[in-house]
Amino acid sequence: MDDAPHDPSLASTSKASSTSSSSPTATSSADLTDTSSVDTTPALEAAWAKVVQSWDDPTAHDKLVGLCASLGRLEFAGRRYREVRERDPERAARAQQSIDRIVALAMQTLELHRDPAPPSPKRILFPVALLLVTALVGTAIWVWLDAAR
Repeated sequence: MDDAPHDPSLASTSKASSTSSSSPTATSSADLTDTSSVDTTPALEAAWAKVVQSWDDPTAHDKLVGLCASLGRLEFAGRRYREVRERDPERAARAQQSIDRIVALAMQTLELHRDPAPPSPKRILFPVALLLVTALVGTAIWVWLDAAR
């Protein structure tokens, strides 16, 4: 499988941006599709090519998102779907569905890796205050009893 995009709208944008880099819009388009600065694995590129080839097949989308999730690279799929959503109105609805799923998975991942909340100051302060009051009352009773002798 080749690494070139199989979506004509994405392919034309990539070619246009590589041939005319003097235009500001061409530069911004190149930034979105240029993956040379991003560490993408061949498996991710192949999965994306499969999605583009069979856009209406939900299994291809599921495999891509699952692969990205397992590799900790949900941003790869999110970036690709965002590019499609912005450039191809016919595919924008499906791309948005995938983006929503990716965001939900990312939120779940963050929730799983969140540090537990530190103990509340009230939970620590109450036992310390109780101990201090008990010690003061005990000392006062001891002094009072000792003075009564």
